[in-house]
Amino acid sequence: MKLKKILLSISALILFSMTAAQATVGVGIKLDSHTLDSNVSDDIDSNGTIDSRKGFEDKVTAASIFIEKNIETGFGSVALGVNYIPFDVDIDKRSVSQSSLKAKGDGAASSGTNSAEGTVSDHFTIYVQPGMNVGSNLVYLSFGLSFADVEGKSNSISSTNITETKDLDGTMLGIGIKRESDAGAFVKLEYSQTDYDKVSWKTSNSTTGHADLDNQILSVAVGKNF
Repeated sequence: MKLKKILLSISALILFSMTAAQATVGVGIKLDSHTLDSNVSDDIDSNGTIDSRKGFEDKVTAASIFIEKNIETGFGSVALGVNYIPFDVDIDKRSVSQSSLKAKGDGAASSGTNSAEGTVSDHFTIYVQPGMNVGSNLVYLSFGLSFADVEGKSNSISSTNITETKDLDGTMLGIGIKRESDAGAFVKLEYSQTDYDKVSWKTSNSTTGHADLDNQILSVAVGKNF
């Protein structure tokens, strides 16, 4: 969290301290359709060998807000900005049946249901969008770094339940098109993919779990340049 705040603070200072002969500041809101792919795996005895894998897909619609500085170039413009999702995004609860031989000699062998769920919060993306004018539109590429918190909850029949928050960092790549009116109002359509670093956790019975998240986002944004 500290590193995230430092990077965001530095980016904001750079963003608003830059001067250019032709530059505007844009603010707006985005409506994002997320397709979140979660690939989870576990290493039961933490020996480096994966014992099981499973993939899930969650679809979520969320709103975000952004501020960006647009610098005019000879062929189009370059935008430097920060996007923030002020709402939590939930990863649906998943359950799986399991038989446990834990303490079998004492007659404590059991069967039941394990479950896991997660919540992504405080999601920021720092981005740069170089664009080229094509007719009345600006076609641009989008490159960014994303930072968030992910809180995972796991209920297990063979170990203690855990609730743990991890830093979630990722890289974002995208492409979009922007249309701006003479008054400075604009609309952006964008498709992007964010590849997050793998996060891990360890239970009380030395089982290590891993989650690898990828996010595909289709968004529409409206805003105003000043």
